[in-house]
Amino acid sequence: MNLLEKFNNVEVMADNRISEDDKRFCVVTQKAYDIASEKLKLLHTEMEAIVNEQSKLCENNCYAFVAGCSDSISNISNDIKSRHSRFVTRIVEYFEREYNVKLDANAIREHLIPSQPKSNRWDDEYRETIRKYNDEIMELSLSYEQIIDEIYAQLDGFSFEERAVNELKNKCYKAVHICRYWQEGDQETFEVKGDTLRLEYGCNFTDWYSSDNWELTDDTKTILNGIAHYFYGMFNYGGVMFRSLSQYRFNDNIHEFDSGFIKRIRLYKNRRADIKFADSKCLNEFVEQYLKTKIGGNEND
Repeated sequence: MNLLEKFNNVEVMADNRISEDDKRFCVVTQKAYDIASEKLKLLHTEMEAIVNEQSKLCENNCYAFVAGCSDSISNISNDIKSRHSRFVTRIVEYFEREYNVKLDANAIREHLIPSQPKSNRWDDEYRETIRKYNDEIMELSLSYEQIIDEIYAQLDGFSFEERAVNELKNKCYKAVHICRYWQEGDQETFEVKGDTLRLEYGCNFTDWYSSDNWELTDDTKTILNGIAHYFYGMFNYGGVMFRSLSQYRFNDNIHEFDSGFIKRIRLYKNRRADIKFADSKCLNEFVEQYLKTKIGGNEND
């Protein structure tokens, strides 16, 4: 067996790259998509037969006893065509939700679903082109394996977890860096003082009706998610780890924690936020891994 024959005998299955839970979801979704296709096509055929029969009996006045059937046929036809897009969306949204990654569903649709031809002239040639397109889209059948292949192409060779970590770290980097036109490169908006991380733009303060109102910036919430991932390996966990700061607004500017990892978060009216770690070693390690290095992830996030 030569080398080419060996490659031809290697079958790459999308199932091998996803977990059993992922596979179960995909298989169930595939079944629903396939059954919908079968039933909708059957219903479409039966409705057309009804209209054609009425048209013959009533001398082309098919609306005599089946008023609304033509609209129903059109709606069913649209459902048959749009099921492909909904199938892609459902699979993509599942993996985005499960693995905290950002995927481009539109790009996958463009690769897997033919686009309707466009023309400035509605002539016989274009009508024939549209007829062929409608036949193609009506008979199109996608598989979840195709969608998984497209998703992995977007992961750039990373696993789901690696991509999610890269995106989180990239968000943390962007949260504490700004670009000033009079300075070259990204400028840090944080500093490390012993065991404390100081965020230059960490919070907002307003004094309404003699009531102190504090709120974290979205960038600080991103940093808290990064801290939670650093210590617990969990995504979007900052609101759980720092419950007293998860509200939209709150009255206290000093928050003590007994997690063993973070001791205190203190907010200042000049917008500074200080995050006191249990020790400087953990802080410096977090800063190096999450704040100082610009790595992969989706630049559009």
